Amino acid sequence: MFSPDLHCENLVSTVGYLSRGHRFPKGRVSQLVFERLVELVEHPFFSACGYHACDIGWCGFLDRSQPSFRYKGRLLWLGNTDIIVPGNGVVYSAPTLILHYIRRHKYLPPSCFNEAVLNCPTAGSSEHAAAIRRITPALPLIPSP
Repeated sequence: MFSPDLHCENLVSTVGYLSRGHRFPKGRVSQLVFERLVELVEHPFFSACGYHACDIGWCGFLDRSQPSFRYKGRLLWLGNTDIIVPGNGVVYSAPTLILHYIRRHKYLPPSCFNEAVLNCPTAGSSEHAAAIRRITPALPLIPSP
């Protein structure tokens, strides 16, 4: 489902909801940002019953099974949840497919998101949940302290 980068509603800003027919910025993401994104994908707050596949290029047409991502000996399942990243007065929501978009399609997330990823508390920790709650106390699916 497409949403423009930094579309903000109720202090939640979307990043990386890409789709065919919509342009997106391309470039290089630092290795440190990518490593932190992998950690966030490994420790989501929730998961959905279904999944989305990439529809940019031929990726999703060749294989309609749930997307996966191999990284440094790890196998991550993508497309069935979002990552939540607390930022400066806003919480960012990005699909786990962001890893695929960055590596396969050279997607470059906004710099404010990359900065928030670098400053994010340890993925899945109580500090991570508390940082999100401070900004958006009513955000569903984030565990209470």
